[in-house]
Amino acid sequence: MNAPTQILPEFFTVKELADARLIGLEMNVRNLRKYVDKNNWRKKTSPDGQPYARKRQGRGGGWEYHINLLEPHQRRELARNWGGQQQTSESTAPKNADQKLWQEFNSLPLRAQNFAKTRLEVLHRVESYLQAGETKDNSCKLAAADYNKSVASVYNWFNKISGVDRHNWLPKLAAKNKGSKGRISDCSDDAWAAFKADYLRLEKPPATACYFRLKRMGEERGWTVPSKKALTNRLDREIKKTVQVLLREGHDALQRMFAPQERDRSIFHALEGVQSDGHTMDCWVKWHDGTIIRPTILAISDLYSNKILAYRVDKSESTTAVRLAFYDLFREWGIPDFVLFDNGRSFASKQITGGQSGRNRFKEKNGENEGILTTLGVKVHWATVRHGQAKPIERTFREISDYIAADPQFAGSYAGKSPTRKPAYKHDPRDKSVPFEIFMSVFEQGIIDLNARGGRRTGVCAGKFSFDQVYEASYAKSLIKKASEAQLHMAMMASEKVTARKPDGAVYLLKNRFWSEFMVEHIGARVTLRYDPEDAHAGVHVYDHNGAFLGTAECKEKVGFHSKEAARLHGRKRRDFMKATKVVADIENSMSLSEFDRTFPETGNPPTEKVASKVIRMIPPNQVQPHTEEPQFHEDKEGVISMVELSAAMQRMKEAENK
Repeated sequence: MNAPTQILPEFFTVKELADARLIGLEMNVRNLRKYVDKNNWRKKTSPDGQPYARKRQGRGGGWEYHINLLEPHQRRELARNWGGQQQTSESTAPKNADQKLWQEFNSLPLRAQNFAKTRLEVLHRVESYLQAGETKDNSCKLAAADYNKSVASVYNWFNKISGVDRHNWLPKLAAKNKGSKGRISDCSDDAWAAFKADYLRLEKPPATACYFRLKRMGEERGWTVPSKKALTNRLDREIKKTVQVLLREGHDALQRMFAPQERDRSIFHALEGVQSDGHTMDCWVKWHDGTIIRPTILAISDLYSNKILAYRVDKSESTTAVRLAFYDLFREWGIPDFVLFDNGRSFASKQITGGQSGRNRFKEKNGENEGILTTLGVKVHWATVRHGQAKPIERTFREISDYIAADPQFAGSYAGKSPTRKPAYKHDPRDKSVPFEIFMSVFEQGIIDLNARGGRRTGVCAGKFSFDQVYEASYAKSLIKKASEAQLHMAMMASEKVTARKPDGAVYLLKNRFWSEFMVEHIGARVTLRYDPEDAHAGVHVYDHNGAFLGTAECKEKVGFHSKEAARLHGRKRRDFMKATKVVADIENSMSLSEFDRTFPETGNPPTEKVASKVIRMIPPNQVQPHTEEPQFHEDKEGVISMVELSAAMQRMKEAENK
C-alpha cells in the first residue's frame, strides 16, 4: 500500500523539485537552478496574467514556482509521489468535531478503521491530481488505479463526504456494517434460558454439547433454536466476560482477572518486615528414619530485598519448624518490626502468634498465653486467604522449584510441579529418592546462589544488584533490634498457661507432673510454663502473670511423650490409620442393609427356625456312669448334658480343690 498522501500544493522550491526526481528533471539543485534560469520561469505568467513565480515566505527566502510550469506527466508523477504523512487519528481532529461520530469510529474494529484511512488516502490522491491540473474524472481514474480500487467506489466515497467538514471525513468514510455480530437471530426465550443454564456452570461443558442438548429439547418442545454460532455470539454480546468466567471457572479465576496491586517495598529497610510460608519440595527424599517423603521448607525472607534470611526443613509444616526458623532469624539478624503470614495452623498457633488479633484460627480466650512473636513485640499482618499474589514469597518458592528441586543431583527423584506435570519416568521416583544429607547440601548451596544471583528485576534491585547486595547495603545503615540471650532462650521454648493445683502447687503439662518448693507459694494462681517441646521431661521454667521468672520446676511423674512434636506426629499417624481403615471398610461394605433387604429375593414360605431345647432331662441314678480320671460329659440324643453327670463332675472338682 502506498504511503498516505498530502494535498498537493501549488508552488514548489527548486530543492523540492530536485528531491522529487521527476522524469526529465533528474538533476541536482545547482543544475536545476540553471534549467529554471534558462527557461525564464520567473517571467512566465498564467493566461489571466498571474505570475508563475513568487518570493518564498519564511526563513531563507528564495523563489517558488507554480506546478503548471511542469509537463502534464511530471505533474501526475509529482501528485502521485508527493510525500508527507497525513494525520488521521482522533487526536488531530479539531476540537469542534462531531464527538459522537468519532466515538462510533473508535468503537469499530481496527480493520474497519484501516479501511477508512485507505479511502481517505484515495480521496487525497484525487485532490492532488486535481491540483496538478487533471480533470475530476481523470483524477479519480488515476487514484483508483494507484490503489487498485474501482472508479465507482471512489465516486461513492466522494458522495459520503459531500457537505461534511474535512476534519470529519475519516469517521464518515468508515463502514457501518459490523458483520454478523450485529444481527440477532430468532430464538425462543425458553431456548435461550436453557442454553445459558447449561453452558454457564462450573463443569464447563463445551458449547457443542450444550447445543446438541438444546436442539433435542427444542424439537420436543417446539422451540426456535438458531445456530450454535448465533448463540455463542449472543452470549459474548449480552453477558460480560467477567460474568462468564465467574460462572464457568469460579471465584479464583475471576480474582486473577483483576489487575494485581503493585506494592512499593522500597519504603522499607532491611529487616523492617519479613514474610514466612511453607513450601513442599518437588522431589522425594529419604529421611533419617528411612521414610521417603517430600520435605517441607519453612522459609523466612526479607520484604525489602527478597533475601531468604532463615529456613528450616521438616517432614511437614509444623509449629516447631516455625519457631526454630524464627529462632535462627533472631540469632543471626535480629528482631523485625512486623511479619506477613497466611492463616495456616502452624503460623496462627498460640505458641507463635497467641495474643495477636485477626488470627481466625483456634478459640481466643481472655488471658491466654502470648506467643513468641507477641512477646517480642513483632506485629503480625495476615495475608488474604488463598491469594498467592498477597504473599511475595510465593515467587521465591517458584525459583526454588525451578533451580533447586530440578537440580541434576535429584534426577530420577523429581516429583513434578503438579500431578499433571510429572516426568515420564519408567520407574517410581520414590525408588530413586535422594538421601537427606545430599538433599541438604544441594538445598543450602541453592539458597546461597538464589540470594547472590545478580541482575534482579525488583523495584529495589533495579536489574543491577542481587538480593544480598541490596540487603547488606540497607542493613548496614538501618536501626536493627538485636535479640538478647533471654529473648533467644524464650524463642527456643514453647509456652503454656496453666493453673498451679492444690494442695502443693504442682502443674501438669503433656500428662507430666512438675513441682518445686517455690510452687507452694502460688497455689491456685495462673502461671506460664516455658519448655523445650523436644524434651518435655527436662523441666519447665515458671513465670507469673506479669512475666516475672519464678523458677524451674522438675518433672516428678514421667508419663507423657518426651517430644511434643513426636506426640503430634504419632497422633496424626493414628488418625491416618483410622481414616484409611474406614475407607477400606466403606469400600467393602458398599451396599447398605436397606439396599440388601430390597435386593434379597423373597420366597413364598420363610424357612422354619430350629429351636434349641431349654429343658434339661433328668437321668435316673442307675444310669450314672462310673467315676473316671477326667470328667466325661455325654450328650443324649437331644444334645444336652444330664444333671447327674454335671453334679458328679462338680463334686469331683470341689474335692480336688480341698486336697
